Amino acid sequence: MSEDYSFQLAQVEEALSKDPSNADLQQMQRDLLELISLMGVAAAQSASNTQAPKPKRSHFEVEQDSKEKEEEVDVRWVKNQTVLAKYKDGKMYEAVVDSVPSAAQPTHYTVVFKGYTSKEKVLVENVRDFDPTQVAKPLAAVAGGTLNKRNPTPKAVAAAFSNGTDRASKRKKNNLEYHEHITQKEVEHSVKQSAWKQFASGSGSKKSALKTTAPLKKTSMFATPEDPTAKVGVVGGGRGLTSFQQRGKHVYDRVE
Repeated sequence: MSEDYSFQLAQVEEALSKDPSNADLQQMQRDLLELISLMGVAAAQSASNTQAPKPKRSHFEVEQDSKEKEEEVDVRWVKNQTVLAKYKDGKMYEAVVDSVPSAAQPTHYTVVFKGYTSKEKVLVENVRDFDPTQVAKPLAAVAGGTLNKRNPTPKAVAAAFSNGTDRASKRKKNNLEYHEHITQKEVEHSVKQSAWKQFASGSGSKKSALKTTAPLKKTSMFATPEDPTAKVGVVGGGRGLTSFQQRGKHVYDRVE
């Protein structure tokens, strides 16, 4: 266990070398140093206890001692509460608290991430208040308190407010573009529908021009003639016969 804390301490110190003014990393470094020193003391005490066993305690004393230790553990989130917890990829995700830190396990929460059924142990400092706008973000970018420092820093509050404002403006812009796209599609549909109606009803420019042009006047040969003596079905019916000169021998002109 102390090796895990030593590894975490090395990571924190490496991050501090890049950002020495980070207050959260400094606090985490102090906490890890304190935990490592306490575990060293506990290991020394356990070694001495194995050499000189203590007298057996009564059941009442054991229960009283466990109650006092549980009261000393500061628990911020309770069981079945929705929180943001750090996953293996270093980002925060929605989770439900399954068990809270106890005297036997004072540094971990047991949580179940949304969409999963398996339980995961998460360090106390890697748990935050639930905020839908902070899901899938790195731990350093998520606003919220820890067990030792509950109030968020002004920078964290400003970052959270900025992220929320950016998300709202982006959502508003997307909605506006969507409505403009729908309106444009409706206008195009109306224009096409109107053009099709004009074509179907013959109210277009070409059809209306053909429709308004007067047809050629052509009298049928089977129409009733005006002359009562004319015959129906005879071309030129109703007109008199063509007059010809009286037929006779053709006399050629004499050319001298």
